[in-house]
Amino acid sequence: MKYPKLFTEYTKIFPIPQEEWIKLEDIIQVKNFKKGDHMTKPGDHFTQFAMVLKGLFRLYYIGDEGREYIKAFRGEGEMTAPYAEILQQIPARTFVEAMEDSEVLMVDFDDFKKLSKGHECWKDIRLKMAEDLFIQKEQKEFDLLQLSAGERYQSFLKTHGKLKDRIPQYHIASYLGITPVALSRIVKKMSS
Repeated sequence: MKYPKLFTEYTKIFPIPQEEWIKLEDIIQVKNFKKGDHMTKPGDHFTQFAMVLKGLFRLYYIGDEGREYIKAFRGEGEMTAPYAEILQQIPARTFVEAMEDSEVLMVDFDDFKKLSKGHECWKDIRLKMAEDLFIQKEQKEFDLLQLSAGERYQSFLKTHGKLKDRIPQYHIASYLGITPVALSRIVKKMSS
């Protein structure tokens, strides 16, 4: 077994037989990204998803006027990829950038689908991954449509609090859909 610590962590969440885990290890590639490297950019035909072992990523778009819109942050233990584009088999629309030197486990989606046909545990994991992404997207949509900027920041702290000090404030502002100045005011008001 190449990743016993990871196996132990995942089996706390999902009952994965050891022989199935070894099959997964056969299709995993370890990849390192330096801070600022992109895992994918719009137009790439990307077919892999990654689990972050170490480091931090941001997923974002760039609008026609050149403004960045941050979609998500992904840290240790989280999956990252332009997942919707992979499912639709279309070129990536999303930038996925390492915000720190990072190490990930890459898995080709087609290889994972083949693995999923062999044992129920993989279907359960795919379903859980999809449910988690749906819940995250639904929460962000709710926050943007229903909450004030201050409430969105508090929601961000609940879900991403452990990453807060690793993310520049202007990126957090972009994620929240506000200006860095507005976020600075919110942070100042909360600390007083």
